Parts: sequence; structure tokens; C-alpha cells
Amino acid sequence: MFHSFSHFAKLLSGSSNSSKSFEIAPLPHYYHQVAVSIMSQTHPPDISAVTSSVTNVFSTEKLDEESMYRLPTWGIIVMIIGYIFVFLFGVVGNCSVLIVVAKLHRMRTVTNFFICNLALADLLVLLFCLLPNLISNIFVPWILGWFLCKTVPYIQGVSVCASVYSLVAISMERCISIQWPFQYQITKRKGKKIMVAIWIWSCSVAVPWVLYFDTYKADLEHPDIDFCIEKWPESYGNWSRYYFLIGNFIICYVLPLSIIFVCYLTIWFRVYRRPVPNDSNHKSMEIMHQKAKTAVMKMLLVVVLIFALSWLPLYCITLKMKFGSETRSDWENEIISFIYPIAQWLGCFNSGINPVVYSFLNKKFRHGFYMIFKCSWNQDPIPVMRAHKSPTVNILLRRMAVYKVRSSMCNESDDV
Repeated sequence: MFHSFSHFAKLLSGSSNSSKSFEIAPLPHYYHQVAVSIMSQTHPPDISAVTSSVTNVFSTEKLDEESMYRLPTWGIIVMIIGYIFVFLFGVVGNCSVLIVVAKLHRMRTVTNFFICNLALADLLVLLFCLLPNLISNIFVPWILGWFLCKTVPYIQGVSVCASVYSLVAISMERCISIQWPFQYQITKRKGKKIMVAIWIWSCSVAVPWVLYFDTYKADLEHPDIDFCIEKWPESYGNWSRYYFLIGNFIICYVLPLSIIFVCYLTIWFRVYRRPVPNDSNHKSMEIMHQKAKTAVMKMLLVVVLIFALSWLPLYCITLKMKFGSETRSDWENEIISFIYPIAQWLGCFNSGINPVVYSFLNKKFRHGFYMIFKCSWNQDPIPVMRAHKSPTVNILLRRMAVYKVRSSMCNESDDV
């Protein structure tokens, strides 16, 4: 069933002595929703030249069904299992995060609001982009139509940008609350405004994907074969490269991670290098407080580290595609075609792993997840209350039960 990805690229690249060579790139843009991109040695690609080249090749080469697949059978099976794993863990976990914060009043802190914002961005990726990602890793042509060609890259671009800037908001909120605990505080109202600003900013950054992605037919003799191509106006020259470098790599990766690093470094100098009081009572309280802060910081740092490592391979491959040599050898194409699906899966994996981090490193979230799966909110904590005929007594008993449940969950030392 399998022909290598470079084999299909050769079919569409035309003869070697042509004036321009075209190549099927496995990663034409950062959010990698395109199954195929045709790229010439000049950017952006000349669609008319591509069509002419494809027509010439198809007239002499037989394009069999096996050439339409990126991976062998075993690779497709592994990829499907991996994506199902990410989908199940991600959807259940991120929904659980939203429910925990919504159900428990004490969990509605500014930091947790930003964590919910991160969970919402991850859910967008899982619900709207995961299946197209999987399909684009299986099939070489783009089979999902014009609408998804434009919307899927845009949604994932918005979601990833919102995710990383939610992490920035968390780090800045922690830094401000520790560095200036009395002068400046991010209230819940300000936090909600920041969340809205994050989404507006993310939607703005990803606008070019809606404008410059479109589907193109392979040629007139093969009208069923579509390519989803990032094509910028010719007058823009190399703006496709510069947009990725500035709009994606710097604005959505390097800059936010740098801000996060500075914030956490400031927190470390402020909190962890602060001398412990000599008084025994104050000393024990200070140690407990430090442990709570350490647990919270450990969780947040792990989330940031996972985000950085999950997206780093994809950024490296894209930088190679955008700014590397425009003519690659067969072995380079083979390596990229092998690494690309793994890097793409890692990016999706990031959307499903955060709730697992919360459950392992934060007691409140862990208890909240436990109560969700035990359906404690749907069960009556005091069954005997149904025997009371007085509505007032029933209301009082219910309030007491809810108070006990909330108190048991919120009586932890780590303040998130």
C-alpha cells in the first residue's frame, strides 16, 4: 500500500532538466494542516507553472492509488492509535478542568481562569484540528475541501497562540502577585479582560492563513486531486518566509517563552532566595508556605516546558523548509517525511497532556477530577434528607453537605 512520500514528490516534480523544479513539501507552514504543498525555487509558487508541470508528469507517469498515501499500513495504524489516545485524554481532561473550576467556588482564582483559557484553546485543537491532522498525515492530496483548507490552519493557529499567551498571562500574574503583592493585583475582572485580549490578539495574528490558503486542482485531467497551498501574492515576494519567522516563530514561540522565563526567574529571586525567619512559629509557617508555592511553580513550569518541547521539533522542521536549501536530496526528503508526522503528533499531544500534569502535581485539581469521575455532585451527600417533609430543613441540610464537600477539597496548602 505504501509508496514513499518522496516518490510522490518525484511524480509531481517534473523532469530534472526543467527550468523550475517543484516539490511536495511535508510541512509547508507552521500549523501543518495542508496535506500537500507545491513549492518552487521562488516564493510564492507559480500555480500556472505547477499545473503545467503536473500535467506533463501525469501524461507520462501512472499515478496509482498507493502513491496517495504518506505512510505504510503499520504507520497508519500507529498514527490512528496515537491520535485516538490524544483525543480521549485531551477531551476528557480539559473538560474536567473546566468543570472543576466552574463547580468549586474556591477554585475560581485568576491563575485558574488562565488555566481554563489554556484548556479551552486545547479543546479547539482537539475538536476541530485533530481529525484533519490525522487525515493529512495519511493522504498526500488534500481531501477535506476548500472550507477546511482555510479554517483548519486558522483555528489551530489561533489556538496555539492563545495557549502560549495564556501561559504568559499565568507567569505574569504569579510574578506580579509575588513581586508587588500590595501595589498591583490582577483581579478576576482584569483577568477576564486579559483573556478576551488574548483571543483578539490570537485571531489577528493568524489572519494570513485565512487569506492565503486555498485549494488548487492538480490539472484538468485529474480534477479529483486537490492541493491546499499557501500562496501569497507575487508582489509580496518572500513575505511567506518572513511571516513565518516573525508572525509564528518569534511572536508565538520565542517571545512568549522569553517572557515566561524572565517572570519565573524573577519569582525565583524573590521567593526562593528570601531568608527564613528565625522564630520557630514563623519558620514553620514559612516552610509550609514555601512548599505550597513550590508545588504550584513546579506544575506551571512543567506545563511550560512541555509546551516548548512539544512544538520545538515542528518549528525546527519548518525553519529548515522555509530557509534551508531549496533543493533537497532524496535522503533529506525521506528523513523529513519520517520525522514530520512525529513532530505533528507531538504538537497535538501538547493539547492533551496538560490535565494529566494538573492531576499529578496539584492536589486541588486531583481531588476535583476524583469527584467528577465519582459523580459526587450528582449524588445526594445525605440520603436521609429526602425523608424530611420540611423544605426548610432539606435546604439547610443540603447547604451543610455542599459546604463539607467544598471544605474537604479546598483545605489544601497549595494555593492555585
